[in-house]
Amino acid sequence: YLLNKLIVFHHTADKFSSTNTEDIINEIQRIQNKHIDRKNKCDIAYHYIIDPAGKIWQGAEVDEYQRGHAEGHFDDIGVVLLGDFELRVINPSPNTLNDAQKNALQELSKWLCYYYDLPFDREARNPPIATHKSASGGTECPGDNAELWIDNNLKTYLNTWHP
Repeated sequence: YLLNKLIVFHHTADKFSSTNTEDIINEIQRIQNKHIDRKNKCDIAYHYIIDPAGKIWQGAEVDEYQRGHAEGHFDDIGVVLLGDFELRVINPSPNTLNDAQKNALQELSKWLCYYYDLPFDREARNPPIATHKSASGGTECPGDNAELWIDNNLKTYLNTWHP
C-alpha cells in the first residue's frame, strides 16, 4: 500500500556507531519511544532501519497509516540510518557510511523497488529514491556523509538494475 511510491532516506541525527545487537535494539527502542511519547506517533516513523553493521531492521508496517517521517511524503517508505552523518558544531566527527551500510542500502532499495513495483523514470535516469533534504527541504537529513553517496552511487546502482 503506497501512494507516492518513493523511498525517502534519513539519519537519526544522533551519534551512534555500535554494532552490538543489544545496543542497537536499545537505540531503536529509544527512537520508537521518542516518536510515540513526544511526537504522538502510533509507532516509530520509519519503515526500515539500517544499523552500523549493515543489518536491516523492520520498523513500522508499510500500510495505510501515515508515519510522519518526511513532510509531504508520509505515505512513502521511510528508511533511516542509525547515526549522525552531518558535520556541525555539536557533531565535529560525523558518522560515515561503511561498506556494510552501503550494501544494505543497495539491497534494501532494490528489494523495495521490486516488491512494491516502484516507478522508475528511466529516461531521466531517476530511480524512485530521495533524501529527506531533497524530498521536503528545510533539513540537512540524512547529512552530507550519506546524502552524497545516496544521490550519486545509489542512484547509479539502481539505474543499472532492471527489475
